[in-house]
Amino acid sequence: RLGVEGGGAEPYCFIIGGEGTPGWDERRAGLQRDFKAAYARACPDFQTVFPREYGSAPSGNVITAKTQVTTRYTCVGMTLEMPFKDNVQLAQADGWTPRRCEILGAATVDAIHAVLPELRE
Repeated sequence: RLGVEGGGAEPYCFIIGGEGTPGWDERRAGLQRDFKAAYARACPDFQTVFPREYGSAPSGNVITAKTQVTTRYTCVGMTLEMPFKDNVQLAQADGWTPRRCEILGAATVDAIHAVLPELRE
């Protein structure tokens, strides 16, 4: 599950993952790392440096869609955060444009394809 949000205060494109959700395990953590690495290769606007990995849900807190899906289906739930104004690492004169959003979105297909062999049936 990949939810998408724009307008965050962070000037980067990044993933908030399932860390901290009940039952989070190394298999899902590895799959999430692999997805993020493939996404970074597929799209220069996506990066894995900021913010660093952190527990995105207090233990037992499953109130967001991402944590509900991660817990209920024992899968990787992630939220893609996009900047409101621009990606500070690749700032452009016209800022964060609809075209850059399209490219970022299309690159998820490449990242999913890269981890597809690791997904269970």
